[in-house]
Amino acid sequence: MLYETCARAEELLQVNIEDLDLAARSCAVKSKGAKPRTRRRGAGHAEHVLETVYWDAGTARLLPRLIKDRTCGPLFVTHRRPGPGKYLADRDVCPDTGLARLSYDQARDLLDAATARDLTSLIGPGADRRR
Repeated sequence: MLYETCARAEELLQVNIEDLDLAARSCAVKSKGAKPRTRRRGAGHAEHVLETVYWDAGTARLLPRLIKDRTCGPLFVTHRRPGPGKYLADRDVCPDTGLARLSYDQARDLLDAATARDLTSLIGPGADRRR
């Protein structure tokens, strides 16, 4: 989805299922640096101007698998429920499953784990991923 939409990870992690338009393969996101809407008299407004991102067939095939039976809540969720000491906004918890929204750091760790290669075969023993 990141590749096909050319959107930032932070923008897509904030998407909710009810924001998706699966037929048009699009959704509205709050982009980085989005300007707040202003009223006629210049007073600030709480909402921001949203931009629409579009995706292609690859994401369109995978989204139904990701959504499954859920009807609302965060599109990307963690694999477990939040701990008892965690206080999250209602927007950040799936009402159907009780799972929390996937954070940027969790997404980065999942991506690193999925794309990690054995560097010892490339560099030699004692290789460090961060070099």
